[in-house]
Amino acid sequence: MANDFITSKDLPLFTSGGRLSMGAVFVKDKQTSLLGTYDLFIRELPEKRNYFVFAGLENVIEFLLNLRFTEQHLKYFKKVYGFDDEVLEYYRNFRFTGDLEAMPEGTLCFPNEPLIRITAPLPEGMMIEQYILNTIMLQTMQASKLARVMSVVGNKNFGITFSRTHGVDAAMKAVRVAKIVGVQLAALPCAAMKYKSYKPEGGVLAHYFIQSYPDEISAF
Repeated sequence: MANDFITSKDLPLFTSGGRLSMGAVFVKDKQTSLLGTYDLFIRELPEKRNYFVFAGLENVIEFLLNLRFTEQHLKYFKKVYGFDDEVLEYYRNFRFTGDLEAMPEGTLCFPNEPLIRITAPLPEGMMIEQYILNTIMLQTMQASKLARVMSVVGNKNFGITFSRTHGVDAAMKAVRVAKIVGVQLAALPCAAMKYKSYKPEGGVLAHYFIQSYPDEISAF
């Protein structure tokens, strides 16, 4: 049975072995308190687009507040990377202690302005970099697309399919950011249950449902 879903406990491992190894070097060189500032920004707009909608901050904050490595993670670090007790103890007590500044979710944003600014000890900043980039990129892209669709259709009802979304997590996030930009999607039951503020609406009437009846009138 495939067991490839990332749980909240495993999210701290959404980084890279290189970052873990660089953190170990900082530990051995007594440089774990050296501060750095990291800005997350978008370099340029795609052609024929004139804004983005910032999204994903709530997930980032939740990630930072709960960031910690488990004993299972530490055993893996020792086995795979050969970290000694000093490094393992640092990762055992690893927490985010830095500062976060960010624009509110749903804010229109433009190239070369910080969406999120993190000031933290270097090992902390580099360890969270990959998760923040992935989370903000996905949800900002989704929110920006849905906002442009909303500006065209106005108050008309419309829906999007989740069948071709890039994975189940991306589908969940699409429902989340839709609310930010004022779109009421025919929510996935799993998203509606998790986010609570969503009410699952009707959804698609499949063609095979209609064909299972003698005629369209009977089906409807």
